[in-house]
Amino acid sequence: MHTATTALALALTSACTGASFAGATTYSDRTTFEAAFGGLTLEDFEGIAPPGGSVAAPTFTDFTVESGTDFGMSYGVTDASIAPSAVLFQFNADDRLIFTFGVPVNAVGFQLSSVDFFDAFQSGDALIRAFDGSSNELLNVTIGTNSAFSMSTFFGVSSGTPIARLEVGDAPGFAGYVMMDDMLYGVPAPGGAALALLGGGVCQLRRRR
Repeated sequence: MHTATTALALALTSACTGASFAGATTYSDRTTFEAAFGGLTLEDFEGIAPPGGSVAAPTFTDFTVESGTDFGMSYGVTDASIAPSAVLFQFNADDRLIFTFGVPVNAVGFQLSSVDFFDAFQSGDALIRAFDGSSNELLNVTIGTNSAFSMSTFFGVSSGTPIARLEVGDAPGFAGYVMMDDMLYGVPAPGGAALALLGGGVCQLRRRR
């Protein structure tokens, strides 16, 4: 194995955060994720809401978004000062954002924050789940997010089985509001796919029993 490839393998190993299911590899470092997966599409949520304002239930080209409760379309994009830039966010605590991709993807990553507006704006945990086109669960993982509103937490996942649906919400026991930004998604370019296989080989975990 070439030295550069060995170094990248070590970098990929250190970036794994503990996927719950075999076949899915998770990443906590955006630079490593971007280096491993070329040709992904970026949705930065800019230009949707007016400066200082918000837009409820916007539509997107490559995926749909819905909320996981019966409150209706309880999500939106805001360009207000609560985050460094425009973000996608959920309106209701104990809710989740559900993404359904028009064409299933093999990799998706994003900046993330989960904020408790009722407890001094503390940051909390987020629950992330991924499913294939037959609603088989590919990933079920809870991660802690960094300081509220900073959007400094990154989460990425790759899967050999295409991801048709992604769910992102606050973890059970935490009444938070999830915010997301700078989402990369798609089927990696051939070079990136080869590196993904390398990362998967060193990072995949056994299926939770």
